[in-house]
Amino acid sequence: MLTRVGEWHAITTIKEMKRWLSTNGPLITCFTIYSDFYAYTGGVYVHVSGASEAGHCVSCVGYDDERRAWLCKNSWGTG
Repeated sequence: MLTRVGEWHAITTIKEMKRWLSTNGPLITCFTIYSDFYAYTGGVYVHVSGASEAGHCVSCVGYDDERRAWLCKNSWGTG
């Protein structure tokens, strides 16, 4: 399936992100990864050690207020 992005705008607050997700759907978002991210296997990723490596983009599809976490779809690697 192919989707063309016709326009975009920055969302800068958590409240705006949650509102967008609940009314419009997924967000494209990017974050800084650190060397410990390569050992990530699941659950909530929390940076513990290592230097900044690069940026990484994911599709943010929701949030979990109880765990204080964003729910994201990742396409890193073949799995």
